[in-house]
Amino acid sequence: MEGIKTFHTLGVYPIGKKAEKKEDNYYDKHELKDFLELAEQDMTPLWYTYFRLLAFTAMRKSEALAFTWADVDFKRSLVTIDKTLTVGDGNVVAVGEPKTGSSMRIIYLDRKTVDILRSWRLEQNRYMSGIGYNPLNRDQLIFATKSNTHFPLSNPNHRLNNLIKKHNLKKITVHGFRHTHCSMLLNQGLRSLRCRKG
Repeated sequence: MEGIKTFHTLGVYPIGKKAEKKEDNYYDKHELKDFLELAEQDMTPLWYTYFRLLAFTAMRKSEALAFTWADVDFKRSLVTIDKTLTVGDGNVVAVGEPKTGSSMRIIYLDRKTVDILRSWRLEQNRYMSGIGYNPLNRDQLIFATKSNTHFPLSNPNHRLNNLIKKHNLKKITVHGFRHTHCSMLLNQGLRSLRCRKG
């Protein structure tokens, strides 16, 4: 697909040149396991799926909030990232293209993340059908409010901070899940390569 780069999340990719503002703004594999177990226990399936996707794809929170089912290929276990949620004048939320060409990419998913996405789709289908929406619309948001609109960009921050505070977990930001993803890749042993996050 022209203009969109393809790579596997289980591979190793280049890391950007920007210095980290907070060196420990990520979870190691044990911390991530604990977080996801608690997220599955305490959060709604929507938000558990959301944070699982961030951790295993390095997606930006704004990219995930703009995500639709048309972006998911269950047969090939991949997702296409080609849009992001932005806030314009007057706090108007809009969907646009990523800031850079390298941000448009295709990511292959691990089997468990695919299964979690599939499970969430079935649950969302039941809910949306019950309130009068057509869940089979390919442009249906994967992560939508009860009125089937985009969540505010601040919403994931609140969800994350509430879980961290409740269980006294290590504090990271939503952006920290991008660093978590790269940390897991680097720990696979190919430390000479850089982690590409788009």
